[in-house]
Amino acid sequence: MKTSLLIIIVLGISASSSLFVSDVYASIYFDKDVYTWTDKINIRVTEHGVDSEGTQVKIYTSNHELNYNLAKAGNGLFTGEIILTGFSHDVTGDGEPDTNPKTIGNGPNNGFLESGRDDDFTLSIKFADGDEIRKTAKINWNVATIDFDRLFIDSRERIYIKVHDVDMNLNPESRDKISIQVFSDSDKAGLVIDARELPDDPGTFVTIFSVSSQHDSKGNRLFALPSDMIYVQYDDHTLPKPYGIDDDLTVLVELPPFPLEQIDDKKIEWSQGNYKTKNGTSSAKIIVTDPEQNKFADSIDTVKARIFSDSSIEGITIELYETNKDSGIFERTFAFSDKRSAPNILYGRQGDTMTALYDPVQSFDSEGVFMAATTLLGSTGPPLERAPASHPRIMDSFGNFIDSPAVGQQIQITSDVANGSDREQKFTYIIMIHDAADTAVSLAWIDGILNPESSFSPSASWIPQKEGHYVATMFVWESVDNPAALSPPIQIEFTVISEKEQKAKQYDDGDYMEMFMFVIPQGEFGQFTEFDLRTLHYYKISPQEVDSLPRLNMLVNMTDDFPFEPLSELSLRINDDQITQYRQFFEQKCREQRPYATNDVCMNADFAFEHEEKWYYVYPKLAPHGNAIEDRKPSWDPEYFTRHEN
Repeated sequence: MKTSLLIIIVLGISASSSLFVSDVYASIYFDKDVYTWTDKINIRVTEHGVDSEGTQVKIYTSNHELNYNLAKAGNGLFTGEIILTGFSHDVTGDGEPDTNPKTIGNGPNNGFLESGRDDDFTLSIKFADGDEIRKTAKINWNVATIDFDRLFIDSRERIYIKVHDVDMNLNPESRDKISIQVFSDSDKAGLVIDARELPDDPGTFVTIFSVSSQHDSKGNRLFALPSDMIYVQYDDHTLPKPYGIDDDLTVLVELPPFPLEQIDDKKIEWSQGNYKTKNGTSSAKIIVTDPEQNKFADSIDTVKARIFSDSSIEGITIELYETNKDSGIFERTFAFSDKRSAPNILYGRQGDTMTALYDPVQSFDSEGVFMAATTLLGSTGPPLERAPASHPRIMDSFGNFIDSPAVGQQIQITSDVANGSDREQKFTYIIMIHDAADTAVSLAWIDGILNPESSFSPSASWIPQKEGHYVATMFVWESVDNPAALSPPIQIEFTVISEKEQKAKQYDDGDYMEMFMFVIPQGEFGQFTEFDLRTLHYYKISPQEVDSLPRLNMLVNMTDDFPFEPLSELSLRINDDQITQYRQFFEQKCREQRPYATNDVCMNADFAFEHEEKWYYVYPKLAPHGNAIEDRKPSWDPEYFTRHEN
C-alpha cells in the first residue's frame, strides 16, 4: 500500500510547520520569493526521517536543469546555493553580450544555471515511494530607478546618485559597475561616470560628482551655471514585459537649479574636529545656524538634524534647540555609544566618521538638499593622518617599475596606504588620471579595510591609448558616499611613449624578449613531471636530421655535457626563420607517420623525438634577452660554442 504524504511548503525563511502522516517528509525554503536573472539562490531543505550526509534534488528553469547535491548542515537540515547565469544579452548597448551563461555543477555550492527573462526556478525532491514535492520562485527583470541627494559642504555642491537596478548584479560574487551620464544645460556633452555596486546592497550602484560654475567638466566634476538644470541619465537594457527583450529605456532625473543664496547664511558644524571616547562612550555637540528658523521671537525654536556613523548608516534624527530667543543658532549635545543606538544615542565605534545632515526646509525627503559636516570619533588624530598614502609608482603587469609606459601597454598605478592605529580602518582608494590638457581620462576606485598597524598597496589597472604627458592623482577617502579624506592627495607624473619608442629604448637597455629553443631529455623532464615523453607526438630522428635543424646538435650535446646545469640555461637563441624550419620539419614527420591526423594535430602539437635511444622534448619559448647562455658567460668552457657551432 502506497504511503500518503502531505507537505507544507513555506515561501520565506520564517518559522513554519509541516503536517505528515509518513515517516519521511520535507520542507523547502528559498531566501527570496522573486529573483533576477543572475541572482544567487540560497537553498534550505529540512527532511525529517532522513539520516544521511547529503541529499540530492533536481533544480531547473524552463530550458535547463541540474541534478544537485545539498550538504548536511544539521539534524535533518540540508543547504546549498546556486548562481543563475541568465542568457547571452547586451546590457550596455554596445552590441556585445555581457553575460556568461552556463549550466554546470553538482553542488552544494558550485552550481551555475541558465535562466530566461521571465522564468521560474524550481527545486524538486523525489522520494523512494514515487512521491515528489517541489517549490518554485519567479525570475523577473525590473525597471531601474534613480535616487539622489544634493549635499552642500561650505557652499560646494556634491550630488550623490544611487541607481537601483538589480538586473545589473551580473556577478553575485563580486561588485559590478554601471555607467551613467550627467550633464547640464550649459554642458550637454557632460560626463560619463561609473557607479559601483554597494557591497551590502546588491543591485544598488552609487557614485558622487561635484558641480562647478568656474571650471570645465572633467573627471567627476560637472560644469553648470547656477541657473542650469542638471540631468542624470541611465539606460536600462533589461526591461520586464510588456517591453521587448531587446528594448531599452532611458531613465532620466532632472535636478532644478538650486539658489545658493538660500543657504548663504546657513550652516551645520560640529563643535570639535574629533571626539575622544572613554569606555566606548562619548558626547558631541552639533551647531546649526539658520536665521530663517527663528520663527518666534518670544520663544525658543527648534530644528531637526540627521546624524549617522560608519557603524550606523541608518543613524538617528535629533532635535536642536535655539540657544536664546531670537538667536537663530541651534545646538544639541548628544551621546555616542559602541553598544547600541537609542533615542538621542548614536551607535558609533572608535575611528568612525560621524556625518551630520541638515535640511533647510526640514522635510528630510529621500531626494532633498542637505548641508553636511563631518567629524571623527576617537583620539587617533586628524582624519588626514588616519590612512596616509605614499610612494606612488607605475608598474607593468609583471610588477616591474617603469617610468615610460607605451601606448596599449597595461600598467598598474599603485601606492602604499598605511594604518598606524590599533583598529581597523575602512577606506576607498581613488585614482584619477589627467592628460596634458587637464582632461580626466580615467577614474577608478577600490574599497577595502586596513587591519590594525598594517599597510597595503592598492593599485588600479589602466591601458593608455595615446602618447603624451599624464598625471595620476591618488585619494584616500572614508568611502565613496562619505568623501572624508583620510590622507592628503598624492600625485605621480609620467610620459606615455609609442610602442616603437619603447622597443627602441628596451633594445638599447638590453631589456627585451627573444625566442629561444629548449631541449630537455626525458630524465630531467621527469624531475618536474611524471609525464612520459613517448605519449606526445614523437618521432625517430636520424643523426643527419639532428644536424640539419638549427643548433639542435649542440643542444643535444649540452644535455649530455652539462647535466647539472639548470634547464633554463640549456637553451640557444634562434630566429623566426629557424622556428619555422622546426615547425615544418615536425609537421612533415607528423604527416608521414600519422597520415590520418587532422591539421590541428600536426600543426599545434608538442613534440618529442628519439635520438640514439634517448628521448628529448623540444620547444621554442620567449625569454628575456639576458637569458641567452652566450650572454651570461656560463661556468663551462667559453670556447664550447665555437667548437660545437653548426
